[in-house]
Amino acid sequence: MRKLNIEPGNIFRIISLDVVKRLTYLDHPDVFKLGLSASMEFDL
Repeated sequence: MRKLNIEPGNIFRIISLDVVKRLTYLDHPDVFKLGLSASMEFDL
């Protein structure tokens, strides 16, 4: 499986939002072609 991630940057240096574009397995019926991924990180 291959994906392309685009990360516009961290928001307030805590939350990271990524746009994910799938490059393979696009012919499968239950596959999302585009999506969002979010993560949180705390540095002390």
